[in-house]
Amino acid sequence: MWQEASRSLLAEDYVSALETARSAAARFPEHPVFQEIIAECAIALGDDVLAEEALRRLVVLQPGNLKALNNLGILYDRQHRQDEALQVYSAALTLAPEDPSVLTNLGILHEHRQDYGLAEQLQRQARALAPRSAQIALNLAALLAGMERFEEAESEYRAAISLQPDFVLAYANLGMMLADLQRFSEAEIAFRQAIRLDPGYKPAYTGLAPILLAQGNFAEGWACFEKRQTVGFFKRWFAADPARSACRYWQGENLEGKSILVFPEQGFGDEIQFSRYLRLLKERGAARITQICYPEQKGIMGSLYGPDLVISLPEAARHRECYDYWTLLMSLPCHLGTEVDSIPAGIPYLAADVDLVKAWEPRLKQGATQGQTQGKRRVGLVWRGNPKHSNDADRSLPGIGALAPLWSIPCIDFISLCRPVAAHAEMLPASQSVLDLGSELRDFSDVAAVLMQLDLLISVDTATAHLAGALGVPCWVLLPDFRTDWRWMWDTQKSPWYPAMRLFRQTRRGDWQGPVQRVRDALGEWC
Repeated sequence: MWQEASRSLLAEDYVSALETARSAAARFPEHPVFQEIIAECAIALGDDVLAEEALRRLVVLQPGNLKALNNLGILYDRQHRQDEALQVYSAALTLAPEDPSVLTNLGILHEHRQDYGLAEQLQRQARALAPRSAQIALNLAALLAGMERFEEAESEYRAAISLQPDFVLAYANLGMMLADLQRFSEAEIAFRQAIRLDPGYKPAYTGLAPILLAQGNFAEGWACFEKRQTVGFFKRWFAADPARSACRYWQGENLEGKSILVFPEQGFGDEIQFSRYLRLLKERGAARITQICYPEQKGIMGSLYGPDLVISLPEAARHRECYDYWTLLMSLPCHLGTEVDSIPAGIPYLAADVDLVKAWEPRLKQGATQGQTQGKRRVGLVWRGNPKHSNDADRSLPGIGALAPLWSIPCIDFISLCRPVAAHAEMLPASQSVLDLGSELRDFSDVAAVLMQLDLLISVDTATAHLAGALGVPCWVLLPDFRTDWRWMWDTQKSPWYPAMRLFRQTRRGDWQGPVQRVRDALGEWC
């Protein structure tokens, strides 16, 4: 039985190997080799419950099994059970205090615990003990990149590649870092090498996609971006609904008389930007389009032309009617063949609720009587986005004080649309009258109603800017130099997605003085 299970395992037939090993383990519960095979198969199949059970049993049978302790620590770390992971790694270090695999994995754990000093100490210790290990060099490189010590990180990434020339993950990680540093040509080379080595490695495609899209290479860019989705996405949503098994992922088929279900997938801004494509589905003859959206956006999405039904995510499971097709909103540009010159840029494609606009009128006028002046132009301000965004530290301003040069423009009443966030609580400037509406905005319908009564919005790269663009409200966007989102293209002051929008870019990471001064100058001309 051991030989049969081992042969299946070597052939990567994990299901057969698991079945044989579990049968053998039932007959020979004291034989650790079968628990080892069960654990390896469970890990490969993504069954954490079975993997933990087998690894714990294996540690009981073989307390000195470092591989089992290591794998158990990795599993606990992945499940955010960090205290348990630390306990397991400590037991492993007691057995082998200079084992590089334990040290590097413990380093990763402390990186996740944000103890970067100890994490680096452990990774460098592991690196010294195993100088020929490409994986440990990669682990150190990833840590250094996360600490923004990019020169050192690049050296370690290239060392990993030198040690293992076919190391796909090293090429892909190097590509991600180079892209962040705007070394796009080098990043593209790294991603393409990863793809050559492993054409099935999806992260390399999804890393390459934004580089291509930002260059305007939409044909290849959308195709690469499409690698991010799998049919498993749909199965996760409606796994308990066998009636949906006939629903197919839409890839450009004829929609005449058909029904289609459209899922959201990323952030609020993405949902707003790509909702324009639902009109195209209707124009292709779709008889019934159901759009699932985030609860905060249900109201504003109701103004779209295209969807026959708009439902929020919490409501989705209650809608069990069968559809001919399903899709992800951000897959539509790929399957509709969007090029730079064929972006559906009919603006506006969203509309504010008329009654809400009227309801907000007195509040805006009230602001004018409390320190603001009637007859001036109204300019909205959004100086920070969602603090949970991965690049929020760079895309958001350090505070409203960074916009102080704008206060010298005399013909403007400023209105803050920033939603209150405890982590970013700050006082509005006493020297400048700013009407603060942020805490009163319940959802995007309220935001839209206010935006429609502004002359201009000045915003960082966040969903409110997309909403202004979709409504046709003039908008100026402040963009960071680090990890600039692909949708704003490269080195342009205009956006093909929102033709009336103006872009003000940093020229150096962290320096908002330049773009804010350019906004101030533009405001002076605009007035």
